[in-house]
Amino acid sequence: MTSGDQFEPSTKTVNSLAIVEAVANREGVPALQLQPPLYEAVDPDALDTLLTTERSVSQSPITIQFEYAGYRIIVDSDDEFRIE
Repeated sequence: MTSGDQFEPSTKTVNSLAIVEAVANREGVPALQLQPPLYEAVDPDALDTLLTTERSVSQSPITIQFEYAGYRIIVDSDDEFRIE
């Protein structure tokens, strides 16, 4: 994969697990072996809640960016995310 890859998870919404799996795939390691754990970069439960709550409460777009495992993760409320 190249820098700035865009992903559409197989589930209906982006969630923390999809992000971990995509970064692990890029790193060539199983998701459970990825270091550091996602919770050291962002609260996974809060991320999942924010993304699902935002979609159900408002049609306003939302974008969340954070650094994880040496990558910039950009999550959009249109159910896609990018790894740069």
